[in-house]
Amino acid sequence: MDKNIVIIGYGNQLRGDDGVGLLVLDELSHTFAGRPDICLIRRQQLDIADTEEISECRAVIFVDAHISEERGDVEINKIDLVEGATFVVTHISLPEELMSATQAIYDSAPPAYVCAVRGYDFAFGTTVTENARKLVAQAARDIVELVENL
Repeated sequence: MDKNIVIIGYGNQLRGDDGVGLLVLDELSHTFAGRPDICLIRRQQLDIADTEEISECRAVIFVDAHISEERGDVEINKIDLVEGATFVVTHISLPEELMSATQAIYDSAPPAYVCAVRGYDFAFGTTVTENARKLVAQAARDIVELVENL
């Protein structure tokens, strides 16, 4: 069997649209039901403990909210590893940091992508805006297309 594709959706569900990455994972759980080659991981924040599984997978896709007005509503971008990158393992904030940690610890890092979904309101609360909710299906479709091409 081929190695898994790992999809990590993360965000804080107590900060409004910051939890949109987890909603995308909910959508993908239906799409990828019965696919043992797809591993979905839910996180509030990125976790150094995920480096082992990442090092053994075929590819990894991170799903998170973004707030930049200069970016598109849903964007998928490949992460380029920076050779010789250093990091401090007190808190991993970015997928690039987690991938650098994976490379440093296991001397291996699979191709990695970030699916960034536009968020509009990151205030305290559990309500995701309607605008962000509308982007969940698009993000899931884009990820499915990426997975089918990996």
